[in-house]
Amino acid sequence: MEILCFGLFLLVLPVLGFVAVIGFLVAIHRTVKLVSPEHRQLSPGFVWCLLIPGVGFFLAVWMVWAVSESLRRQFEALGEPRNGGFHGLVSGMIWSCGQLTLICALSLAPFVSISSLKPLVAQIIIIAIMFAIVAPIIGWPIYWQEITEFKTMLEKHVASGRLDSLSQEEQDYGDDIGERKPESDDRSGTEG
Repeated sequence: MEILCFGLFLLVLPVLGFVAVIGFLVAIHRTVKLVSPEHRQLSPGFVWCLLIPGVGFFLAVWMVWAVSESLRRQFEALGEPRNGGFHGLVSGMIWSCGQLTLICALSLAPFVSISSLKPLVAQIIIIAIMFAIVAPIIGWPIYWQEITEFKTMLEKHVASGRLDSLSQEEQDYGDDIGERKPESDDRSGTEG
């Protein structure tokens, strides 16, 4: 019975992890989509590139910077600079750099024998691995929460009419939020 429960746990854990990652990427996608196109440093669809095996870890570092810069520019344009201009940059970098460090450490681990290294180098490697394990665990939920808060703030600005977050292309292809209003045809005058 215990083996069966443990086996189910091992099957369910990756599924729950994948669902959490998708929820996280949806939150970032929706947040970036609410930023006016002229302030975006990346397209909303770019966040899905993080699912590319091997490359996604490297792209996450750039994505965190681009999302932070997009949010900074948007809130400055709205006259509401926030968080000292960081907009999730610190927690996002802790998460993304931590996971990148972990992947690099795990990739190099088979080639390095700690016992053959000098004590200082071995200690540095062990500290880096500890950081790499702890940083993503701490940074990820904090970054997700911050992104969700920024999304909520931007949604309030869209609802109040202070922010039009869709480009003409997004409106043309039906990516708009809510009902589309028909354009008025102003041909009521005389043609000459």
